[in-house]
Amino acid sequence: LMLRPLPAGFDEAAACAAIMPEKDVDGVTPASQAAVFAGAGRGFAPCTARACMELLKYYEIPIAGKRAVVIGRSLNVGRPAAMLLMAENATVTICHSRTQDLPGTAGRADILIAAAGQAGLVGEDCFAPGQVVIDVGANWDAEAGKFTGDVDFAAAEDRVSAISPVPGGVGAVTTSVLALHVAEAAEMQETARGARGRLKIGIFIDTYFPMIDGVIMAVDNYAKYLSQYADVTVFTTMVNRDFEDRCPYRVVRCRSLPLRKEDYVVPAPDLDVEFWNELMRSELDIVHIHSPFTVGMAGRRYAKRRGIPMVATMHSQFQVDFKRALKVEPLVKLAMDEIMRVFNSADEVWVPNANAARVFAEYGGEKAAIVRSNATDLRPVQDPAASRARINALLGLGEEEIVLLFVGRLVLQKNILFIADAAAALLRKGFSRFRLLFVGAGPDEEALRSRVAEMGIEDRVLFCGRVSDRDTLADFYVRADLFVFPSFYDVNSLVQIEAASQKTATLFLDGAVTAAMGTDGVDCYFSGNSSEQYADKIIEIFSDMKAHQAVGEGAFRNIYKSWDTVIAEIIRDYRRLIRKHRMKM
Repeated sequence: LMLRPLPAGFDEAAACAAIMPEKDVDGVTPASQAAVFAGAGRGFAPCTARACMELLKYYEIPIAGKRAVVIGRSLNVGRPAAMLLMAENATVTICHSRTQDLPGTAGRADILIAAAGQAGLVGEDCFAPGQVVIDVGANWDAEAGKFTGDVDFAAAEDRVSAISPVPGGVGAVTTSVLALHVAEAAEMQETARGARGRLKIGIFIDTYFPMIDGVIMAVDNYAKYLSQYADVTVFTTMVNRDFEDRCPYRVVRCRSLPLRKEDYVVPAPDLDVEFWNELMRSELDIVHIHSPFTVGMAGRRYAKRRGIPMVATMHSQFQVDFKRALKVEPLVKLAMDEIMRVFNSADEVWVPNANAARVFAEYGGEKAAIVRSNATDLRPVQDPAASRARINALLGLGEEEIVLLFVGRLVLQKNILFIADAAAALLRKGFSRFRLLFVGAGPDEEALRSRVAEMGIEDRVLFCGRVSDRDTLADFYVRADLFVFPSFYDVNSLVQIEAASQKTATLFLDGAVTAAMGTDGVDCYFSGNSSEQYADKIIEIFSDMKAHQAVGEGAFRNIYKSWDTVIAEIIRDYRRLIRKHRMKM
């Protein structure tokens, strides 16, 4: 930790650069600053900037999609705070000494951070009802003999919904963040020296490759990115004996039984002695289950037997699945009770968005679920024009044709027939300059093809099959003018984040759980729940291409998130849970 200001004659920039990044607990080195600005999730952010974020998260103040204004542009607070807010999908404005109409800009903010170092700069004309104000300023008032902030506290107190005091606000949290950074730095160095070795993480999921769905892709990315920092083993089931795992992490599979009428299988870990031998030899530090069935239950038993923490992520609306499969209400209740026992036995339950947290509570969750966002490994393509040209050539599309894209498993619960109905409605309304692309496969593909034929829209629809190559998939998202995803089933689909990575906005249905991270007309669209309304919304969207382009930019800014950022937070969570669990023992 470098205490500033330095004595006269010292080069502060050179001193900062001399600090080893892994020891830079105050986030002052060029490497730490670059990581914060890149949103890479590596290194340490300046303590005060992170303290602002910790305050917002502790009080569960929504950040994603909100308007945030940061007053101050220092490298210690203002600019890094803005970058951290952007990483949480806020729309951020930085104000400074040359900003015109500061009150007008500040007054439009949902979240206002004052970090200019000028007492009373933020006055009563800067506030608005419902605002959350964080005052970082610490200015000595010699006349009053006390510290004051940048904010006129008396003027703000009765107008805003929340405000941090000075003193006793951000400063106290900053001290705690510094202590946390010191502990994290010590842990990272201990791991690097091999004093304790890398974390051993066990991920448990009931189905896996060669099957492909959103949960499988999420788990694969978890494992791939975690394996850069830890020893990761995915425990799952045998789907196809001829399939060879080629992953940068270890995969252990158990025996399975075929599931009638479905393309999944039933894992049978209790019938597989070798699976249990492998599991017991693994010496895991933490268990993370991504499905609450037989393989997930095996993970729970292992965690309990070894006395290690367990995290459970709820990816799906299980009650919807059970009602579809079991049909009889007592059986649905029995199944729900069983999986909720698994979730409620976890040290923490994670969900991908706030709507999913609400669903978990409705299912009978005994603790508040923690939001841990999904992300994507896709990066924005370097040459969008070339991507469009490749898909046009591949599928015989005209450059002027509007492309509506769906990516995912072709199963009825994703509302795929609704998409075909909406396409037919578009034609009835005289909107014919579009092509509808289905990328994916699944057990209900024939039902979808039949609906397309029944509606007489075969010439508007292309079935593209599975696309496993990630670069080609990125090209599809680039070529798409709109991503259509009318699913009420999904909790937080990865495909909407993938689409956003290429500045392609998604059209959801009102009330969809998976749409929680979006704002209508800002970074996505919402439609009424009939195919006619969906078609009307599509026509409305393409009536104003300038506004539509702005929404695509908003999707990239607010919804796109890379696994680099997410995994760094997950590693910190794992270490926190392990420390907490050891303290109980």
